[in-house]
Amino acid sequence: VLQVSETTALLITGVMTDGTQRTFLSLSFTPKSATSTLYVEGGLGMQVYGNGTTNSLEWVVLILKGSTELKRTTNHDNNNHVNTFHRTGASNDPRHSEVSGNTNARTYTVQCKKAQSSTGRLAFSSGGEYPQNYLRVTEVEN
Repeated sequence: VLQVSETTALLITGVMTDGTQRTFLSLSFTPKSATSTLYVEGGLGMQVYGNGTTNSLEWVVLILKGSTELKRTTNHDNNNHVNTFHRTGASNDPRHSEVSGNTNARTYTVQCKKAQSSTGRLAFSSGGEYPQNYLRVTEVEN
């Protein structure tokens, strides 16, 4: 392993009720080798509210490099259709690997959006309630 870089600090917190894609984590990374492999992984912990209107709330968690989408996971909550919440960890974390190609700095982000704009809510907190928030890049020489 040449290096590991990680952030757990959310850029935004609060409740998401619409389908807007937002950046929650960001990490600038400079590879040490142009021939190394980069393993990029991330995840978001959140509270899921069904609002009593849906039994299939859906959201996506994405990893991007700059504006290029590298990986997407789609998550479903088929059970939480009442006006209560439950915590969900960063299951189905997106993971991606790529050859670094050069030693130029690049920025990776973890983004999230609700698939439906009118049903349910997702709540994010930077406190100890949701410790699964992370974006990590591990560089390994081939």
